[in-house]
Amino acid sequence: MTRFLILFIVVFGLCGEVFPQFISNKGKSDETYLNYSGRNYENYSTAFIKKKFFDNFGNFLVEGTTVFEMNEVQQFVESSQSSTSVGNSSLLKSRYYQNYFNNLVIGKDAYSGFQTRLMVGDAIRTKFTDLTLNKARFNGIRWDAGTAKYRGTVVASRVSDPIRFSFDTGIYDEGRRRVRDWTQYLFGGHFESDFGDVLTVGATYVNQHQRRSSLDSKEASLKGVVTSVIPRMIYLRVSDDSPDDNLGPIIFGPPVVLLNGKAVPTVPMYKPGPSGSNMPTAASTTIEQPVQYYVLRNTAQSKGFDINLSFYNVSPVDTSLGTILRVLGGTGYSVPPPSYPHKIPGIAKENITYAYLIPEQVKSVQFQLILANDYKVETAQDYINETDSYNDPNIKFQSHANTEVTATPTPFFVRERAEGNVKDGSNKRVVIVNYGLATGMSVYGANFNFKYQGLEIQGEYNESVEYLKYPLLEGGQFEGKGTAYYIKGKKKFGRLTLGAEKYHIESKYSTGFHTYVKDNSYYGATATGASAPDYTGYDPSFQSTLTNINPGGIFFPLVDDNDDNDRWEDGFYYYNVTPSESDANRRNFDVINKSKTGDKYKFGYRQNYNELQNLGSIIRKPDTGIFPGKDKDNDGIPDDDRNADGLPDYSQDFLTFYSDPPSFDYGDDWNNNGVIDDQENDILPDYPYEPDIDGHHLFANLEILNGFNLTLGTIHQEAMTRGGENNVKYAKIFYSAETPRFGAIKLFYVLKHVRDNISNDGYQFKGVITARDPYPEYIEDPLNFRNSLVNSLYIGTKYTQIRNLNIENNVRIEFNNQFAIGTRANAFKLESKLLGDQIPGSLTYYGIVNKIDYTVRLFNNSFRIIPQIKVRTEKLIRNTEDKFGKKVLVVEESNQEIIPIFRIDYSVTENTDIRFGVQGSTLFGTSKFFTYRFRNMKDHVGDLDRSTMAISISNKSQFQGYNIVLDFGYKNTVNDYIRPVDRAAGTQESTLFFTIFAGLN
Repeated sequence: MTRFLILFIVVFGLCGEVFPQFISNKGKSDETYLNYSGRNYENYSTAFIKKKFFDNFGNFLVEGTTVFEMNEVQQFVESSQSSTSVGNSSLLKSRYYQNYFNNLVIGKDAYSGFQTRLMVGDAIRTKFTDLTLNKARFNGIRWDAGTAKYRGTVVASRVSDPIRFSFDTGIYDEGRRRVRDWTQYLFGGHFESDFGDVLTVGATYVNQHQRRSSLDSKEASLKGVVTSVIPRMIYLRVSDDSPDDNLGPIIFGPPVVLLNGKAVPTVPMYKPGPSGSNMPTAASTTIEQPVQYYVLRNTAQSKGFDINLSFYNVSPVDTSLGTILRVLGGTGYSVPPPSYPHKIPGIAKENITYAYLIPEQVKSVQFQLILANDYKVETAQDYINETDSYNDPNIKFQSHANTEVTATPTPFFVRERAEGNVKDGSNKRVVIVNYGLATGMSVYGANFNFKYQGLEIQGEYNESVEYLKYPLLEGGQFEGKGTAYYIKGKKKFGRLTLGAEKYHIESKYSTGFHTYVKDNSYYGATATGASAPDYTGYDPSFQSTLTNINPGGIFFPLVDDNDDNDRWEDGFYYYNVTPSESDANRRNFDVINKSKTGDKYKFGYRQNYNELQNLGSIIRKPDTGIFPGKDKDNDGIPDDDRNADGLPDYSQDFLTFYSDPPSFDYGDDWNNNGVIDDQENDILPDYPYEPDIDGHHLFANLEILNGFNLTLGTIHQEAMTRGGENNVKYAKIFYSAETPRFGAIKLFYVLKHVRDNISNDGYQFKGVITARDPYPEYIEDPLNFRNSLVNSLYIGTKYTQIRNLNIENNVRIEFNNQFAIGTRANAFKLESKLLGDQIPGSLTYYGIVNKIDYTVRLFNNSFRIIPQIKVRTEKLIRNTEDKFGKKVLVVEESNQEIIPIFRIDYSVTENTDIRFGVQGSTLFGTSKFFTYRFRNMKDHVGDLDRSTMAISISNKSQFQGYNIVLDFGYKNTVNDYIRPVDRAAGTQESTLFFTIFAGLN
């Protein structure tokens, strides 16, 4: 018994922790009675699920839950029937990412002067340099590290379907995981170092590329993987790069075709007669036979060929190849080859398009064309075999000659453009086009900033590389490169400052990844059609397992179009630009293609949904709407709509005294499109200079007196591929002075001689920008400065020497004297703007604002009487000639407003004010002398006399830590239109309002 007891102690004493083996416990440890009298009860976690996490080496990390996860598993599977799991790209954002971290998670650390932060978020403002990476809402991973001298940033993102969460919706039940095979990634970094306190030097590299997870990892690289769509038909299209000038490109012969590096014979397939074009056969569609090709034209609509929904929306009995041939009757797209040299009409929608039927075993295709004048060369393809190799044992290769199979097309991609707008054939050359689809792109370069003893110089130099490949794993690879740089500096010598800037941004320089992809999340099926790229809810294309989505073209930018520099990109380039059906005005249509319905084969531009908000949404998103240069205090509300009620202040009673239409603004307009430069809203990436421009600017500024500056300068710009020049020689005077005793004066004068035929179109506001109508319209540059001497003058004065009296007078005058260009006959043609011909004439604008107010203060300033009067006059006159040389005077605009106002303000207490006002008055019907009067001197449309009476009471108080403002009152307006036809617009209107505002203490 004693020995048994000793053995029992020894054995069980060496076993460490031993669980009882009663079957009732089922291997679990005993749990004793729990008494919570001395400790708090810990409830089951319903808000934050806990789980222990370990790294790949078995180290304990944390007890918690997964918030964000991104995995890329690269794995190849031999057999499509295999049950082995394939590689995939998996991205997870759990509900805790949204609910607890508000779409932003930050980790940080520091050691001995070194600091670092790691961020994961949906909208991280990220900028490397002006020409490489500038995103208002970078969605991905960002790691920053730095010391006092060195700084660096690394970014990574799955830019294709990165999962975008809305910031202003309710809490979601679950997170989202997206599993994809075809994906696009962004990787990049920026590093910079200080050399003393005078020089900072930086280096940047950013890459975007396409990956396919179900390929062997040896195929993965930063150059990307090509989409597995073997070309059946390759389309080669030549058109005018500057259409509508009646001077198109010339092609001197049929293109030379090289297959696998060797020139091969070609044969046109057009056959006249009732049977129509020749049908291809499998025997003739081989690499040993001549390449069969068609010349295509939309004969039904008498225009050039295009890939669109109508062409590829075919019935089951009519394939896309059958659409070309139409052998069963009707007119097809196949037309006879032209005689050479062939001049392509220089108008929009005209082109010559060759369609080559590509045989099997082709691994590279090159075209050689002899072209002249202003040409643009584009390529596209269709496909029926979706595989990486001709020898895939799991896929039966279908003959490209099979006319029973409907193919899927890609959009057209621009591959070559002529330099300038050549019209005399002097640029005749052999143009080489390698066919391929983009697999990736990179941007890399260096930047610097130097400051020393009044000398300031900064600049950057970058190159972009587009990686293209024939759509096969073993297909031929090639690259397209572009360059962009600028350098600018100034040196101060006492009151004299000399400055210069040189800039060069090639049209081939691109910070966007433009490709065709098999899994395009923007084409995810929804109840209303394709998802927009600015979709911020839960993407309906959510899948927790690997799935394929509709294929299509796609574009991922590195530099946003964000002219107002807020948290929303202004717009997006993308395909299938379908306007929202809920938008009654259909404002968000395709700007480039003017499409009202959308076409998934067209590359277009549409405004960001978040910038197209109505007045109600602006309460939740105060910085929506695009107001470049019109929100100088950066409060998110346009300066022309200070009370954010959606109406321009200058058109509202009483507020009009403090606001004027934008036509009264002044400022620099160096691209001469009629829009002040800092108020322009284009559809281009926000580079410091416009793309496709080579130019320089030299200036000398002399500060004659404090606030009084004289600037002389010259600007020369060339549009490298579009063609055209902008030459400006100018003198500018600016004077500004202000003193509380006398008032203020502001003088702005520019004299410039301009020869500018570069069109600077924009997405501009025709009138005032308001919170209710933040929708600009696409405006083409009228090119009113092709050969002009321009005088622009603004004088603003404010007189305050007499206490409580304010007198302001503002005048803006612009005189554009236009000189003759070219011939009189061409100047009256519709295409005269592009031809460059112009008759002599002038454009003259006058804008005058006069206003005065006086404040009578009584009872210790608690009672104030404020009479005000304002006169606003505006006129635009065009002097021109008719076809016979007779002088013609055209009044484009002429109106005047006289606005008398009488106000009484009474401060009842510190927190309560009563305000009464009359704008225009008939003196109880006895006289119209004091009414508000609007007169349209051009045609008297809208002439009226108007009187308004308003009263309001406001109270300011505090409640539960908030500032509470109550504002209520009544306003009544009577309109007396002069013309009877205008009275249908209404004669009387009234408003009763009660509003409560709240703000933080």
